Amino acid sequence: MKRQAPDFVVFSDDWGRHPSSCQHLFRRIMKDHRVLWVNTIGLRAAKPDRFTFRRGFEKLKEWMRPLRQINENLWVLAPVMLPVAGDSVLGRLNRAMASASVRRAMRQVGIERPVLWASVPTAVDFVGQLDESLCAYYVTDDFSLWPGGNAQRIREMDRRMTEQSDIVFPCSPPLEQSHRFGRAKVVLLPHAVDYEHFVAPQPEPADLSSLPHPRACFFGLIYEKIDLDLLRRLAREMPQLHVVMIGPVKTDVSRLQALPNVHFLGPKAYDVLPAYLQHVDVLVAPYVPDEEILASGPLKIRECLAVGRPTVVRDLPSIEEFGDLVRLYRDPDSFMTGVRDGLAEQGDSLCARMRGRVQAHSWESRVGTIMEELAKLRPRNADRRARR
Repeated sequence: MKRQAPDFVVFSDDWGRHPSSCQHLFRRIMKDHRVLWVNTIGLRAAKPDRFTFRRGFEKLKEWMRPLRQINENLWVLAPVMLPVAGDSVLGRLNRAMASASVRRAMRQVGIERPVLWASVPTAVDFVGQLDESLCAYYVTDDFSLWPGGNAQRIREMDRRMTEQSDIVFPCSPPLEQSHRFGRAKVVLLPHAVDYEHFVAPQPEPADLSSLPHPRACFFGLIYEKIDLDLLRRLAREMPQLHVVMIGPVKTDVSRLQALPNVHFLGPKAYDVLPAYLQHVDVLVAPYVPDEEILASGPLKIRECLAVGRPTVVRDLPSIEEFGDLVRLYRDPDSFMTGVRDGLAEQGDSLCARMRGRVQAHSWESRVGTIMEELAKLRPRNADRRARR
């Protein structure tokens, strides 16, 4: 069978580290297109702490085996890439070394004239270096607002990445509005859901079955953007409720760990996550309402809808369309009310309505949108190559 064009070189988070929206998309794209996935460095400034040392050690191990083939169509590259950018001597050297590594990998796997796909603004250093046919920027967050990052430098890279791209795919309306400048075409690409994965019934896990009902559950990264004080109030005011926390912990949670009805079960593999979510009574997403969160489009909301459990979530512009199915709160009191109402509303009717709303929100449909939009664009250097 003749291979479909185009092939992709993707600059994003580390492949397989967590199920990001970009990885969801390319697990579908790679069925018909060759993909060279480039693991990039993080955007947070390095600190002398345990997390930085652990990630540094992980990167050193990756650099020892820079190119590996995952399957017939996917290769993952971990080029030596230092946490520097810009036009300083070290920045130019870093860009030259990493670009050479990517081009060498492209030759090894036979990729020419790829679509350069970036989900991180640091990829701007590679635009124009890979003889790419198109450049697409997938915007899932305002990274300049991430804690620990150099906000001014990240904003500048984001601006340049937007201006130098042929098309920009923001995941939320606020990010769509903030990236409508420059020459790039802007197409809203909301998150989707692996619907069948979250709907298929799974048995209750042993570490959850030992906890009494009712249960409220948060799942995802437990970090500075989660309102832990609000969860503490929930656990204290509703002592009969067991608050289940699923995910890696990246911040101080001692004020929650001290409470007898709060349980940290640790991170769970994506394959078994539905088994936990299907056996709780209410799902909660208590985000801190800062600029970054208000502009974001949380991936987990559509997963909550597919599970079909009552859900209480911070009122965000990107999820207002689901306001008739989930309980959107704006202050601590309305959060508490939402949890109580969610516990009271159990049944098949709500579950069916929640699932019906997102059944068509598949990653496959998002990939279809991507391919349709890319096909409309004129490849870079097309006129010059035609004259040749």
